[in-house]
Amino acid sequence: MGRQNKFLVNTSLSLAQDGFTLLEVMIALLIFSIGLLGLAGMQIHGMQNTQKALVRSIAIQQAYDMSERIRANRAGIMAGDYDNLNISDITCAQDKENPCSTIPHRDFEDWYNSNASTLPSGEGTVRGENGVITVTVHWNEDRDKEVTGTNCPPESNTDMACYQLTVIP
Repeated sequence: MGRQNKFLVNTSLSLAQDGFTLLEVMIALLIFSIGLLGLAGMQIHGMQNTQKALVRSIAIQQAYDMSERIRANRAGIMAGDYDNLNISDITCAQDKENPCSTIPHRDFEDWYNSNASTLPSGEGTVRGENGVITVTVHWNEDRDKEVTGTNCPPESNTDMACYQLTVIP
């Protein structure tokens, strides 16, 4: 009769540990959730940078497009037709009955319209001086805010992003 049960468990010890595993799981879940939120934030940031890189690539292609148009028209270069091209200066660009008659004006109109359709708030200018022509493309890189300045390189938060290409024909 003096037998003792070897399998008796001290119940006071097991009651003190109830809920400890649940607390560990909740803390692990919290840490895992914070990690997932950080991962999602990095993914969004990466997508935004990819979009900016795409727009910059398009702007560079647009600048090279205009530089090739300029190089293809040697007579227009010699006549100084590419010295100051701005869409507001080309009245034939808006006149559908009398379209631009000179090649530089047609080139600029086509190029400017292409900038406007492929870049966010895209526009551009062509300036020449002493045989050196500078092609500048402007666009709104941050679509969340209104920017209108055309300083290149941008000097403030209100300036558009830009790309300049110097052409020496």
